[in-house]
Amino acid sequence: MHQSKHIKYFEYGWDMNDYREIFNFASKQRKRVKMLSYGCDLDYKLIHNLIKKHLVSKVETENETSMEISFDSYDANIENQALSDYFFKVFYVDENRLLEFEKDLHQLTGKHIQCNYNIRGHFEVQLNGKQFSTLVYKTLDCSAIYREAIEGQYLFFIDTESEDNIEIRHKMHLLPSNLQSLNLPVNFSEIQKEVYVKDWIRSIIAY
Repeated sequence: MHQSKHIKYFEYGWDMNDYREIFNFASKQRKRVKMLSYGCDLDYKLIHNLIKKHLVSKVETENETSMEISFDSYDANIENQALSDYFFKVFYVDENRLLEFEKDLHQLTGKHIQCNYNIRGHFEVQLNGKQFSTLVYKTLDCSAIYREAIEGQYLFFIDTESEDNIEIRHKMHLLPSNLQSLNLPVNFSEIQKEVYVKDWIRSIIAY
């Protein structure tokens, strides 16, 4: 088979064997977005109201013009981490409703960004005999959906997956905002990511 017509997409275990299949897959991915709100002491009541206003509708169905939207949040103040009910919720809205939702979100405290729908994982490092775990998203670097050459960055947060995280997770809200998360380029190797994440965690411990 001609190389230009064949893509092995190992993340999903699929072989896409023709242009139409490739086009359909790419088109679907361009219509899937994760909205992430993060910061310290987010206003969850207002966020909840915006979700109800812009994303929740009486008829929530998937069609050719709809986009598949999910919502997630991270609060540096672990006591205020909320909105877990939305983690597994999927909303089908058109692009204009998404952009209106995003526009209103930007009026609130915190940062509100688009992330890759399929990338949400954990990155672990060993430091001083302890294992620290971080939550990882891949950001999209534009507010509009249909733009080319979207590279993004990896965005790291201290999570609660490891018992060794407990002490630093509970102090995140006491840190300056530049230490509450970490951004790294997507082209960083695993070794580079490990070095930077370790340095970040050392700075958190030492603060």
